[in-house]
This record gives sequence, structure tokens and C-alpha cells, in this order.
Amino acid sequence: MPQPDRPPHRSPLEILKDAPAWRELIHDFVPVAEGLEWRLADAHWLANGVASFVDGSVPFSVNNDGRLSADSAAVFFAHCLQQPPGEQEISVLEVGAGTGLFARYFLDEFHALCRSAARDFYDRLTYNVTDRSPATVEFWATNQVFARHAGHVRMGVADADAPTIGMDRPLRAFFCNYILDTLPSSTVRRAADGWEQLCVRTWIDHHPDRLCQYTSLSLAEIRQRAAAGDLSALLSLPPLLEGERAFLPLPGDAFAALDPDSALPGQVFAFNHGAVRCLNAVIANLEPAGFIILNDYGATRQEDAARFVSGQWFGPASAMGLDFSLLARTLLRACPDLQIESPPGDDDLRIHARLIHRAAPPECRRVFLDRFSAEASERSAALTAEARAAAQSGDRAKALRCFHAAVDSNPRNWLLIGEAAVFAREQLHEYSRAIELAKTALELNPSYSSWLWNVLGESLTSAGRHDEAHDSHLQAERVHPDDPATQCHLAGSWLRRGDPARSLHAVARGLAGDTTSTHRHVLLERQQEAIRRLALRWEREWQASARRQETSLPRS
Repeated sequence: MPQPDRPPHRSPLEILKDAPAWRELIHDFVPVAEGLEWRLADAHWLANGVASFVDGSVPFSVNNDGRLSADSAAVFFAHCLQQPPGEQEISVLEVGAGTGLFARYFLDEFHALCRSAARDFYDRLTYNVTDRSPATVEFWATNQVFARHAGHVRMGVADADAPTIGMDRPLRAFFCNYILDTLPSSTVRRAADGWEQLCVRTWIDHHPDRLCQYTSLSLAEIRQRAAAGDLSALLSLPPLLEGERAFLPLPGDAFAALDPDSALPGQVFAFNHGAVRCLNAVIANLEPAGFIILNDYGATRQEDAARFVSGQWFGPASAMGLDFSLLARTLLRACPDLQIESPPGDDDLRIHARLIHRAAPPECRRVFLDRFSAEASERSAALTAEARAAAQSGDRAKALRCFHAAVDSNPRNWLLIGEAAVFAREQLHEYSRAIELAKTALELNPSYSSWLWNVLGESLTSAGRHDEAHDSHLQAERVHPDDPATQCHLAGSWLRRGDPARSLHAVARGLAGDTTSTHRHVLLERQQEAIRRLALRWEREWQASARRQETSLPRS
């Protein structure tokens, strides 16, 4: 029997030979901090401000729970006591302030310290709080983040890489929390014939089925905008990007600030040149006894330096840990009379603090070493951990004692107070106390946590106050519209209010944002209930319409 014509048989190698990789080069090798991914992270912050804190993609509670602010305020108050400002204005500066909560809690604590000691330092204080993102500064103003300290806060847009606001007069103190790691850095190694820097070239997955999910731009338009620095339309592209890295020699004096003997041949480390520029600018503008407190992550031991050279990504944000040893040596080369102090046990902490000054008073230094020590940090963390563990174990009496001790230790920890509200509602069934605790937490953080508003809403629901609960969940939606937990609560709340159509809208939005499928089961249950109620309503309306039609005709 004749065989039908068939294409010639191809070997696996022939099949794979011409297969498209769907990868195109966007730009060739440049230093990592000039690469497209790093620049997109920077553009994201400029455009979206605090959005990444609100949606949880960038964690912020670690430096905004009140403890860091209270410790810094204690150091500053001790400084003012030993170095009285007379009748002069006291000026401090914070760059890259993000949520602004560190500044707000610092001012709360400093005001309380001054009032308790009958000192007028707060009355003459101007706190310059800045961020590079205009959207962030606008958010502070719109949401009145610093309303209770009106007249003592000067907000402004400024780049931490070259701070300007607040630099028109000598600074008594400068605070930089988790911002120096976001400034331009280089990953460097010492080669036989000079320094080499890690560079990156960027490729994009341009398969039509994938590219269209992230942008309507063509490949040529993407290249053009990337080359021109017009990045606003490219913010959705990081999932399609692939970086290829290599160490390349760079000409010129790019690393002139580095000591040639600061590294062994082949040793890789991070050179945080953006942090160096920022700190040198501020050091030149400090009062003679002024000081800097910085908090950041990175390597404190030279042997650990290579662990922090790859950078970290938190959602759309990029950062590179500080090489604290190299940073100190570089600052001291420019300013030999500088003193850089680290608290006891600092090497063992995840986040590291430094006090930088020329002649800060002894008591100020003592308070810093005490409040920022590993022992103090671990003591505070242990109280919180013990409260959480006791609550999870079901030992209500012990959990109640532990929450009391933890909140007494850090009364501005809005996250811990919110957890205490959940404990009071779920285990103690003390709904009025849960409501009061949730409201207290929201006084501390009304603008950044949809979770807190939902805690209040659930507590109000448990107390039978459904209208107030619904308003709380609506406020949670205003804080974070795409939060699946919030939409899950609203889906149920709209059903209670007899509006299944709006419940379905909430379900759809919740499912779209539930990337971890945490709430999918409950959302789908509420979807089915909403559909059932709508179907019943449509059936009743159809039956009523049929009856009207039947009775509208005269009987013969």
C-alpha cells in the first residue's frame, strides 16, 4: 500500500538548532547601579512613593514600630541636656524617610521627654524630613502624617545621594534608616592590574504571548525608552528581564577613594559610594558636637563582605548591603578626626547601628551604646516573641501578661497592639477591649496598614456593630484597594447589607489580588452565595413581572 508523503525525519539536534530563544538584548554591559533593573527600581519609588509599603511588597515595620524612634530620641535628648542649644533653633535631618513614621514617633517621644523634664528643646526643634519621591512627600501632606507636630516639621523632596533640604544651617543630628543601602553601589574586586567592577547587561523575554501581558510597547519602543531614560512606561517589565553579569575593568579614577591595600586579590566586596557621598556631605554640615545615627544591614566583618554583594530585591525595590568596615575606613580617610562607634554585640545583629561624630557629649554616647546594644534589642524582641508564642499556645493568662509587658516596653508598636486586639477578640472574646486596642493602634498608624483597619472591622463585627465594621473595611480598601483580605471581608459585608452584586465585585477584585491563594476558598464560597442570592432575586422579579402581566389583562 503506498505511504502518504511525510516530511523528512529530523534528529533532535536538528529540531533544536533553529528554535528561537525569545531573548533580545536591551542594553550591553554597564555597572549594576546603571542597569535597567536598578533604574526601574528607582523609577518605581519616584512614581509610586509609599505604595510598596502599603501593599506589603517592601516590609517596613522593622524600623517603624516605635522602638528605633524612642531609642534615637533618648540619644538626642541626652545630647541636648549636655549640649544645651541656648536660644538657637535646633535643626535635624532625616533622608529617605519613606512612611515618615520614624520621624512622627521620634517627635512624639522627644516631646514627651522634654515635657517630663520641663525642658524647652522641643519648642525650638525643626525636623527636616525628606524623600526623593514627590509622591511620598505629597502622601505625607495629604494624610497629615505630621499633623500633631505642625510647626516643627519641614517636609521636602530631596535626594539622599545629595541632600540639600535642612543643609542651610548646621545640623545637630542626622538620621538615615535603611536608605544608604538603596544608594548607588558597586560590586568590586581587586585584579592583578587594577580594580574590576561587576557589570550587567539586560535581556528581555519578548515572546508575544508573554510580552503582551506586561506591556503594549514593541521591542523597539522598549529599547528606545530604556536608552532615553523614559522609564515610566517600563515599570511592569521586571518579570521579563534577565541580567547577565561579568566583572570588567573600568578606566579612570572611579575607585580613587579605595585604598589599594583594602582587599586581597580576587576578593569581592561592595563599595557603597552613594552612601559615602551622602555621609560626607552631612558630616561637613554638622555642628561641632553633632552626630549621625545610621541603621542598615550589611557586613560588619571583612570576611562576610562577599555575602552582601549580590543585592537584594523586595518587590520592586533594590538594595545592596553596606560594607561597614570599608565605609568606616573611607570616611576616616576624608575626615581623620571622626569617631565611629558601634554598640556592644552589634556584629551578631541583623540590623546594625552606628554613631558617627567628632565630639558628641559622653552621656549621648553612653545612651547610644546602651539603647542600641544587642542585649537591649534582644530583650525587646524576646518580649514580643513571648507574647506571640503564648497567644498561639492558648495560654490566655500567660499571653495577657506577656502582651502587657511587651506593650509597656514599646507603647508605640502598632503591630503588637494590633496583635493584642486580635488576641482579645479571638481568645478572650472581649470585643470592647479589642475595639479599643485596634483604635489605639490606628491612632499610631492610620495610613499604611489595611490589616489594622480589618482588625477593627472584625472586632466591630464580633460586637454586632455591622455598619461600623463595614465602614472600617471600606477604609481598609481606601488604604490598599487590591488587598485580598480586605476584599474578602467586604464580600461578606456586602452580603450582610443585601447587596450581592457589590459582593461579586469584591470577590473578583480579591481573587485577582490573591497571588498566594490564601483567601481563594472563602472568596469562592462568597461568590457562590452572591450568585445564589442574585438568582433568587432575578427569579422573584421574573415571577412578579409575570404576575403583573397576567393581572393587567381584563377577564372575559
